[in-house]
Amino acid sequence: MDWALHRRTEIERTAGVRESAIHLAMMAEVGLPATALLLCEVDPALLAVLAGAALAHGATALGDVRTAEDAGRRVSVLEQHVHSFLEALPLTALSIIGCLHPDQVRELSRGRITARLTLRSPPLPRRFLLGVGLGAPPRAACTPRSCCGACGPVGGRGRRPARWS
Repeated sequence: MDWALHRRTEIERTAGVRESAIHLAMMAEVGLPATALLLCEVDPALLAVLAGAALAHGATALGDVRTAEDAGRRVSVLEQHVHSFLEALPLTALSIIGCLHPDQVRELSRGRITARLTLRSPPLPRRFLLGVGLGAPPRAACTPRSCCGACGPVGGRGRRPARWS
């Protein structure tokens, strides 16, 4: 939807390359932490990275609208609402992750952060990661004959989802 709104206001003739570069930065501010979440254990270090990226994304989003307006591109009320939704996603994800790992949030609030991220052990199944990378919903990697083990609460690690039993 955001892309369609940008296209309708001829972004290529107004803010152009500069606003496009800002969009690439915002995608990196979401994509890199999401990748880290898939590959690393949830611990205070990862939560700090996610929080920093969410704050950076919000700041970059403000700069994005300023750049558009300074370039003479009209930012409609609908586009502002779409941006509000997109801005909230990283903070929403961080909140959900914090609810799932309250012990790690407590450690972070006490300042107990290790200097480096820790890879998941065991790692998420490759098929699951490939499915996520291709934009497939998590359960799309599973079939009635073969479960990747990352189906979540329905199937759990290494078990078939209940509906396939």
